[in-house]
Amino acid sequence: MTTHGHLAERLNYYGLDAHDADFKGVAQAIEKYIEPALSDFYDEVKARGDLAGKFTDAASMARARSAQARHWKGAFTEGLDDNFLKRSNHIGGVHARIGLDPTWYIGSYARILNDLLLHMVAPGWRRYLPWNRARARRIAALVKVSLLDMDIALSSYFTDVSLKVNALNTV
Repeated sequence: MTTHGHLAERLNYYGLDAHDADFKGVAQAIEKYIEPALSDFYDEVKARGDLAGKFTDAASMARARSAQARHWKGAFTEGLDDNFLKRSNHIGGVHARIGLDPTWYIGSYARILNDLLLHMVAPGWRRYLPWNRARARRIAALVKVSLLDMDIALSSYFTDVSLKVNALNTV
């Protein structure tokens, strides 16, 4: 199957259209809120030596932050096309080269999505309404627990695969 075919198969399974009409509203929210969400996220990265050490210097962290913002914006403005797939594959390759565990990548998405969801569900003055904040927190909790579950399952999967590969190598 071609690379494009793999993406089309995934989109179909996820129930996504590559150029979904809802993407425009998401793109607007990302344009407005991604920078503060990434700022908070990268402040946390800087505070964690194990994660900060994945970057050679402040400039490499700034490049990663900028690329991340472009990737998120592009997904919702350009659509889920071959360019999206290439960017996603590149990101995965970079993470593999620097030794970033999927745990930290998935957890990063949970943190950033939390901020974006809070702003999307309860924007502006609406964030002061308790029922809007509660709804935003419930949606964010659903997403974060789903990502945590994925993280744990994928970590187990990769551990099992690694153990099998190591067992084969010792035979």
